[in-house]
Amino acid sequence: MRGWTKKSIIWDFILIFSLISINYMQIEPIQASTVNFTLVAKTSGSVYNVDLLHLVAQKLQPLGIDLQIIYQDWPNFIEELLSFHDYDLVYLDMAVSLNPDYSDIYSENGTSNLFGYDKEMDWNVELETGKNEWYLNQAQKIFPPNSNERIQHIWDWEQYLMDKLCPLLPIFVPKTYTANWKPLKGYNSTEDLIQSWGKMFWQSTTVHEGQNRRDEIVVSDYDYSELNPILLTNSTVNSKYINSFTLDPLLWIDSDRSIWPHLGTIKYLNNTHIQIDVRQGITWANDTDDLFYNERLDAEDIYFTFYLWKSVLHDTAFDWLEDMKITGNYTLEMFIDDNPATIENEPSIDYLTALSQYILPEHYLNQTQLIDGITPDITHTSWEKFSKYCFGTGLFEINTQLDHFETTLNRRTNSWWLDTTITKDPSLNWQVRFGDFNVGGTYKNLTKLKLIVTNDIIDEHTLFMKGQLDIIDVWKDYQDNYENNQYLEVQQSGISNILSIIGYNLRQNRGAIADRAPTPTDPGLSMGLAVRKAINYAIDREEMNKILNGNNYQIINHPTNPRMGIWLNPRIIKYDHDLQLAKEIMVNAGFTIDNFTPRLNGFSLLLSSLAVLALLPISSLIKKRQIKNK
Repeated sequence: MRGWTKKSIIWDFILIFSLISINYMQIEPIQASTVNFTLVAKTSGSVYNVDLLHLVAQKLQPLGIDLQIIYQDWPNFIEELLSFHDYDLVYLDMAVSLNPDYSDIYSENGTSNLFGYDKEMDWNVELETGKNEWYLNQAQKIFPPNSNERIQHIWDWEQYLMDKLCPLLPIFVPKTYTANWKPLKGYNSTEDLIQSWGKMFWQSTTVHEGQNRRDEIVVSDYDYSELNPILLTNSTVNSKYINSFTLDPLLWIDSDRSIWPHLGTIKYLNNTHIQIDVRQGITWANDTDDLFYNERLDAEDIYFTFYLWKSVLHDTAFDWLEDMKITGNYTLEMFIDDNPATIENEPSIDYLTALSQYILPEHYLNQTQLIDGITPDITHTSWEKFSKYCFGTGLFEINTQLDHFETTLNRRTNSWWLDTTITKDPSLNWQVRFGDFNVGGTYKNLTKLKLIVTNDIIDEHTLFMKGQLDIIDVWKDYQDNYENNQYLEVQQSGISNILSIIGYNLRQNRGAIADRAPTPTDPGLSMGLAVRKAINYAIDREEMNKILNGNNYQIINHPTNPRMGIWLNPRIIKYDHDLQLAKEIMVNAGFTIDNFTPRLNGFSLLLSSLAVLALLPISSLIKKRQIKNK
């Protein structure tokens, strides 16, 4: 063992790890010479969409997949999606609902089923239908609609769809931001301004340049033309803030899509029969005519509001509402029927969202009726005045208005939001969600909201930089200016409400992308699913986001609206870029991949290590012989 010096041991270990590391060295070809198949990719809209597909094409070349990119104008693209289906991949932005029911998009007979899913793809003998179809159907039978059981079911469906069917790859969506002056504390941009109000205060005595009032928040607003939420149409403009500061909903939906009791609570008598218990002790703000003082919220107001939506406006969002019955001053019952064509009442999964509408003052808007003695007379002057000076049970009331210029709101001293005897109800989780308003302390002075009408983004930016606005939605052209300003704070307020995807055509006539034959190595994995998974892993969304968006977009992983909050499975499968895994999937499916070297598993690594260690005695003998020769 004389040859085993410290120096020789070091060189032996370098030799060992060098030999082992050789097994991990991968030489990535710039372009594969072997082409396994060609896929047709179509898109529409801007050049951006075409550029994105070209980046996808580059990532698919090492898999031996060529991409033929075709741009279509919007009418032809829509007809392609809904009728012709002559594509393998599509890239598009989908405006999707915040309702957890996605049957319209992902079920076999969904009118927007651009993926071409059918039940034969995943037929389950025991369920006697496709498993995906079962998930979607079962989700409509779980009550209450916002129960933990239903949330978990939606999570399971999302995971199943993305892992076992993989009809798409979610891409990324724009982030949204707000900016505010740093002395403003407690503002949470992910929540509405009204939900941050009870936590906010000005920390600095002088506030900031251009704003010296510690009792006020100033923001920009639209030049609104209608404040009655029930009369809003596509041609009318509503204020960004006035309704949410003056009116209250029956149920409140937080930014994470969780549903909370607010003006009332729901008791489930059965799946088609609910009881609304109206919160007592809540007063209405005074009307502009000073006709009513200290009016109390009651069951008549709830009935009146939903009667308008259902029977006067005939809004389809209330098709589920069969009938209502007032059973007490603070109670009313609702009868639900989602399918009037059947004899028995059918449960609905849509009614909770509908019950989040703002509640209107029956005592003011129902002063006269039509000849039937039931239908409110919407030509009464009270309706015209309410459209300009709305009032409700909320935290604020309108103080002054200068048309096309400015509106100020004052906090109501007798608002139930400040009444701890009401807000202490544990079902409201009030302090966590709305703050405690610290009525005797710092927050007491934050009592005014000023809304300044701005004409455009430049006008808004100018007012903000002069200090005449306290909070602003960030336009991307000004984001760097705000982030580099030491006096400002920029917060991400959320993400876009759009589902941006690469969608796959699962119809059997599409060849490799939809081949339902089992792979040679895994009978439970179809050839088409293997290809779709390989493509998902090959696409580098982080790189695309950097190149196309300067990293200003957020990568998404769910097949639903990115803002679904509690409905998004936190453990959803994520197709993060892994070219080696993509190649392995393709090879295991029987395709040829140029310059492919399989990744070593633990057992292979052990064998390689043992083989190298076996060289040590030989190395020792060589050293001994060299020494002897000397």
